[in-house]
Amino acid sequence: QCFTRPFNESGEHPDTFWTTYRASWRNGGPKLARSPESISLAEVLALTEPDFALAECMRDADDCPLVGRCKLPNVYGNALKAFMQALKSQTLKDVLPAEPA
Repeated sequence: QCFTRPFNESGEHPDTFWTTYRASWRNGGPKLARSPESISLAEVLALTEPDFALAECMRDADDCPLVGRCKLPNVYGNALKAFMQALKSQTLKDVLPAEPA
């Protein structure tokens, strides 16, 4: 499944950049509710990925015997912040192929 959260009854996705519409069997379906240049890749990732934990210890540190001594969660946390910042600076328009002339 591409989307981790469902569309509502009016055909809008809760994250507001997806919508659906009814048309002929070939033309209906989901579409962007906003322009590609206004949608960051971070928004897309947040919509499609339910979890950003890079390691199990970032989900539930109580299970790890190294809790309180390991510095890996800080390293992963910093890496995730940098990754998300990079995605926030790029939009769908930046990565989609150009429309044919």
